[in-house]
Amino acid sequence: MNNKADMNNLFHAAALLFVSVMLLILASPGMDRGFLAWFALVPLFILAEKRYIRPFWAGLLFGEFYYFFGISWLSFPLTDIGSAPLFVSWIVTAVFAAYLGLYYGLTAYVFARSRGSLLFVPVVFAAGEFFRGIFLTGFPWLTLGQTQYLYPELLTVTSFFGEYGLSFLIVTGNLLVYHGIRGRRHILFAAGIFLPVLLYLAGSAMPEPESGGTAKVRMIQTGVAQEEKWDEERKERVISTVQQMLLGSGFKDFDLLVLPETAYPVLVQDDAIIDLTLSTIGEDTPVLIGVMRREENGDERKYYNSAALYAGQGSAVYDKVHLVPFGEYFPMSGLFKAIDDFFFNGAHDYSKGERLSVFDLGKMKIAPMICYEGAFYRQLAAQAAAGANMVVIISNDSWFGFSHGRYQHLAVDVMRAAEFGRWIARCTQSGISAYIDPKGRIKSVMGVGESGYLDYEVNLVQGRTFFGLYGYTWLGTLLFVSLSAALIKRIRRHNKP
Repeated sequence: MNNKADMNNLFHAAALLFVSVMLLILASPGMDRGFLAWFALVPLFILAEKRYIRPFWAGLLFGEFYYFFGISWLSFPLTDIGSAPLFVSWIVTAVFAAYLGLYYGLTAYVFARSRGSLLFVPVVFAAGEFFRGIFLTGFPWLTLGQTQYLYPELLTVTSFFGEYGLSFLIVTGNLLVYHGIRGRRHILFAAGIFLPVLLYLAGSAMPEPESGGTAKVRMIQTGVAQEEKWDEERKERVISTVQQMLLGSGFKDFDLLVLPETAYPVLVQDDAIIDLTLSTIGEDTPVLIGVMRREENGDERKYYNSAALYAGQGSAVYDKVHLVPFGEYFPMSGLFKAIDDFFFNGAHDYSKGERLSVFDLGKMKIAPMICYEGAFYRQLAAQAAAGANMVVIISNDSWFGFSHGRYQHLAVDVMRAAEFGRWIARCTQSGISAYIDPKGRIKSVMGVGESGYLDYEVNLVQGRTFFGLYGYTWLGTLLFVSLSAALIKRIRRHNKP
């Protein structure tokens, strides 16, 4: 009898876990059914309440399965670009997914302990996403808020409370639906269903940000595949492709020309023809391009992943500050050199840039960001505070292959546009390039594998959003209040005769 009951419980647990994971997968960027996120966690909460398995383990398993699918693109850079066998890449992905799953484990545990508190659970979840975004250099990827990247009306919330504020509200909506179902309290169920509707209506009523002028921008998506770009035998063909697109860009009709991260597979400083081409065009129209750069000091050589601006008679350079661990540098590579050689063929680490930049081109004050840097709100907060009125993100998303990773990365940059109320010109090597307006609307896009020019006249936005001014002060305050309330309650219970 007990065995039969145990089997039934196991079946119910597996069914609830499967439904919850599938709903959130379908809501994630690339699958793009973001509305499902507003009740995707309800089965997980029911599972945590039923205690078929311990709540923490239920959340951990949920996170493991969800993130294993979400970051499955890791196998491509590890195997196709690096030298790891396929089974090793899957093990690495599973271990990383387990780490990310810890935060859902914590949420499920807090849910069970607090009986689904409408304050404490969303606060802990949002604080977990915040911590994940800074711990060990941070991985603010596949946040719950990013599932809403195609709903600009809902993204208005982020201009006040950031993407973790949107995550907070999604968890709250799930809790309301859960309490409405489990407690048969129809008003709570209705509140959970109508919460995103109310946010949508409020976002629709928000005015457009003030413009301080416009700029005509042309981005060049070269369409070069990752495996072709770094192939020695095809290097000259890649250089020729980029040169032809650059020279044929009709640059004189634009205020800014943008090329992607490491557009040329060579050090531009060592190629006089490329450098002369960029300098000559820059005398007519500023060119912002991703380059590899080398600095030499005696026998010491340092390499940088940089954004170079060719404008007028001079140039300016921004060196990437937030490098991708295990991609652009290997942490403690001296200690783990054998692992570095195994995964990345002993490739040179990039050096970290020393300071953020804002390129001043008169009416245009450009915040340059390179690839993964768009995931870190603090960087753009500093650049916006320094006067940036538009953002240019250059990236090479080719190492995602043809996976959903490209859409996940696009969703990250949509969050930054909405949070700080700035136009973003997002230029990639082979997709997805896009112009994103200050409300997070994707106004023009060039897809995966395409090549060509993408043009738009962007507004140069003045002023700063509430979130740009105060960041996550609200989250710190709510976390302090919640923890204080929990501590006081515990003390009172302990002192109760």
